Amino acid sequence: MKTFTGNATPNIRIRWYVLALAMSWTVVLAVSAFLNISHEQEEMQEMARLQARTTLEKDIQYRQWIAGQGGVYVPISAHTPENPYLNKEMRVVTTTDGRQLTLVNPSYMTRQIHEAASKTAGLRGHITSLNPIRPGNEADAWETSALQTFNDGQQEYSEISAINNINYMRLMQPLITEKECLSCHAAQGYKTGDIRGGLSVAIPMAPLMEISNNHKATMLLTHGLVWLSGLLGLAFGAQNLGRHIQLQHQYARELQQYLAAVEGSSDAILITNGSGQSLFLNFAFGQLFGYNASHLKVVDVRKLVDINVREVFDVIGGLEWETECMAQTTQGDHFPCLLRCSEILDVDFKPIGIIWNFLDLSARKQQETERLEHERVKVLIETVGGVCHNINQPLTVLSGYTEILRSHMADDADQVLMVDKMKAATDRIIEITGKLQQVSKYETMQYVNGQIIDIDKASEAD
Repeated sequence: MKTFTGNATPNIRIRWYVLALAMSWTVVLAVSAFLNISHEQEEMQEMARLQARTTLEKDIQYRQWIAGQGGVYVPISAHTPENPYLNKEMRVVTTTDGRQLTLVNPSYMTRQIHEAASKTAGLRGHITSLNPIRPGNEADAWETSALQTFNDGQQEYSEISAINNINYMRLMQPLITEKECLSCHAAQGYKTGDIRGGLSVAIPMAPLMEISNNHKATMLLTHGLVWLSGLLGLAFGAQNLGRHIQLQHQYARELQQYLAAVEGSSDAILITNGSGQSLFLNFAFGQLFGYNASHLKVVDVRKLVDINVREVFDVIGGLEWETECMAQTTQGDHFPCLLRCSEILDVDFKPIGIIWNFLDLSARKQQETERLEHERVKVLIETVGGVCHNINQPLTVLSGYTEILRSHMADDADQVLMVDKMKAATDRIIEITGKLQQVSKYETMQYVNGQIIDIDKASEAD
């Protein structure tokens, strides 16, 4: 029989399982947090690109409108001086009232809008080229790299880059030479469709990074709370599992003790399920019925006693039930037994099995038979003794009268012989009744048609 020595090993295993689950849970949450933060970072950059494209598209629309008008004239001022890089003949005009106006072409307008935006919104814009007319439009290192990619066929170039130690989302698209552009750039050798430079915009990342960092902090807090909740759930589950295993071991130990007691019981015990199929039998059962542990699966209680298992369930009704019946061994021998039955209930108190306790009544029945026989003999002996006592008195009288009668028949030999026989028969009867009064046991001897009591042996002292 398997024994249980404690629950240290299962507890160690539980701790290892919980540790492995906690580590796995930590890895899953860490990967999830990393992926979410990476996605947030990508979304922030894409939002910056979208804002940069929107700003750039608006600049391009302004430029296209100005180019379509051939430029516009505005009053000359400190903010808008005449543009020295334009055609001198068209650069300045004077109105009829004497006001001087300077020509603002798409590049001049774009530059002024970028300067205004940098002061108010922090946006930075720049028209640049690898071959600029205006020295201020020369490309920096980042813009040079972008312009070179346009020569390779790329239509947009963007990345986060630092300007004066401040991070910006910088985005540039190529400037395609159109018919309206040739009035200023034809001298540089450009023709319609050529890439003559690029229009860039720089979106400050600080506001977007602040929003993104808040989102990241919320994500980390949420993941931290979910992680902590998971660990608490694991700890709670491990505690309940440990308690459950402890209860299982306690039940196992109690079951072991119970089975040991059952195994060592002198009563023949069989445990079956609800269908009568055997689950356990003890040594005494095997000795009584001729089974051993290898026969466990073939033992059928319905073959041992003539009884219906379902009816036993109905009769027991949660209590113990007993009856006397005849049982049969594997050799086919029948013997009387006292059968006690009790139900096995599950956690919902539903019957799932029966404990059968068989008590061999053969010896008890034999003792009962012998006791009854002894009582019968005792009564018979007492009755015979009483009868003999009552018979002895008249026999004594008869014997005395026979002696008197013989004394008066001394001359008649035939009568004397007859009286002597009567006297002898009377004395024999007295002897027999005397022995019958001394009978203390039941002894028999063979007779013609059977056996009769042997008075001599029955009256002998033990």
